[in-house]
Amino acid sequence: MSRIVEGARYLAGSVLPVVAGLGLLAYALHTSGLDMRVADAFYDPALGRFPWRDIIWLEVVGHHLLKLAPALACGAALLVALGSYVVPSWRRWRANAWALTAALLLGPALVTWLKSVTVAHCPWDLSRFGGYADFAQDYAGPWLAPSPAQAGRCLPSGHAGAGFALLSLSFAGAAAGSARWRRWGAIVGAVAGTVFGMVRIVQGAHFPSHVLWSAAACWLVAGVVYLPLLASRKGCASSLFSIAISKLQCVAFKKSRARSATTKLITPLSSGEQPLKASCARAEGPNLLTNTPTNSSMKDWVASTSVKSSVTS
Repeated sequence: MSRIVEGARYLAGSVLPVVAGLGLLAYALHTSGLDMRVADAFYDPALGRFPWRDIIWLEVVGHHLLKLAPALACGAALLVALGSYVVPSWRRWRANAWALTAALLLGPALVTWLKSVTVAHCPWDLSRFGGYADFAQDYAGPWLAPSPAQAGRCLPSGHAGAGFALLSLSFAGAAAGSARWRRWGAIVGAVAGTVFGMVRIVQGAHFPSHVLWSAAACWLVAGVVYLPLLASRKGCASSLFSIAISKLQCVAFKKSRARSATTKLITPLSSGEQPLKASCARAEGPNLLTNTPTNSSMKDWVASTSVKSSVTS
């Protein structure tokens, strides 16, 4: 039962909020008309097409060669996973490598499957841009196609999905216990997916919302794949919203104590503020809350020590 609770807490805290946020943003881009305005910006009515679609180097490099990056990452992860059965020092990476391989494969696979069951067409297929499909009719009913033959094969963006699959590197970093790897994994995945998606947007192949849906799908897949490795890991199941709220509470607490020192209206810490002080000190390391001065916060530290000495006296 405890594993189920940990898994639910992990999904509700670190996976589903991101998926929901990306989905809501994608839906807002679609319903606000911003999708169409972006497509209009890259369409040339005089030529009757998207000019960037004709640029050979962008097609070769942006449409084809860029996909090698996630493929190489997947190959490297698979190599480590298989090599762990031969190289003893690699055994500690086995579970992480298998999970990374699965996430890099399943993320784009989910995106590809969704393209085959959704009705949305690509911008260049719409009558507004010289195509045959009707944009309003695409979204007049449910987004799921009644049959494969009626699928628009454009939502989400498969190309962006290949880039956003690299978001799984962030989960791999979390599983390895490396905050730096986790942070850079998220940056690499976000940048890759955005760049891959932008290439297809300027070519008229996708709307911005299609790119965001791909990010949501890949984040969901990576989160689910890494659930067995991260759900019970201390700190990985913390809610993103809870972390943000804690940060705001720490800022408010420090401002409150600094204000008290300035106005000389010193009050002892309440029973509710004592745990908050300790929590902020653990999260931020040496600073004004731990009575340890730093060059960047000497002024605040002096104010803090004044508070402490006044209270104790």
